[in-house]
Amino acid sequence: MSQLKDYSGKFKPDLKLQDFSEEALRRLWKCGGDLYSGMSTLYFNLIKEKFGEEKAVEFSREIWLKRGACEQEVRLCREALNIWGNDVESFFKQCQIDPAFGPFIEAEWELKNKNDGILTVKRCMVYEKWRENVPMQKYICEEVEVVGFSLSAHQYDPKMKAIPLKLPPAKGNEIVCQWEFKIE
Repeated sequence: MSQLKDYSGKFKPDLKLQDFSEEALRRLWKCGGDLYSGMSTLYFNLIKEKFGEEKAVEFSREIWLKRGACEQEVRLCREALNIWGNDVESFFKQCQIDPAFGPFIEAEWELKNKNDGILTVKRCMVYEKWRENVPMQKYICEEVEVVGFSLSAHQYDPKMKAIPLKLPPAKGNEIVCQWEFKIE
């Protein structure tokens, strides 16, 4: 049986994900990331509309950085694809497949060794989305990502450091951000 490129044909009562082509599954993975990211944006915007941007940022900070959303995101991705190492290599694997991260960036991954690597983000759709709102962009890029990467990295090894080598703003074709992840 040929793999489905989409689901425009007849209804299949015995449909399985394996029935879809690799490209269709890639689109579905991106769709999951869009839904996940979109819901976060909807909640943020509702809180901002009702209580102001300061409260929306405060609540976002509370959920992601204090109430375990970062930890849950990492745990679920690790479980889904059996990523159980305690090193930078395993952390990079999880970042690549995380539906809230992987589909939204163009990146280079340089693994110096299992405990040291560089992530270079060449294009980031989240950064581009907030380009016109500099305070929000700074909050996402300089706080959520800095603290979030640290919290996520610590789930692999409490000694793993998330070191920002370059943070936005990016000018022209310049890279958006660059990070070193290292266990010392």
